[in-house]
Amino acid sequence: MVLNNPIEAMSELMISFWYVYDLETRINKFAETVEEWKIDGVLLHENLSCRPNSCGLYDLKKHLMDDYDIPCLVISADMNDPRKLNETQVSNQIESFIEILRQRKRR
Repeated sequence: MVLNNPIEAMSELMISFWYVYDLETRINKFAETVEEWKIDGVLLHENLSCRPNSCGLYDLKKHLMDDYDIPCLVISADMNDPRKLNETQVSNQIESFIEILRQRKRR
């Protein structure tokens, strides 16, 4: 039970987040998840306030797109400073990404 072993529960939760693993593991886990859930595309968040979690993000995007033909979009934002979010730019990126997904569905 989580209440009886909070440190163990937190440890298990932290190691279950495979996005902090090495690049090869993240690529494989994303590819498996996309396959299992029949995901049309992947939206990635580049958190400008947390560089370690964003490390390798563009390599991940490149591998998913080139090796697995999975459309990806990286949204850059800062969880600590909302002024760094350009809503118009992000909205345009998302609209373009959705159009790409629609075109792929028509194939």
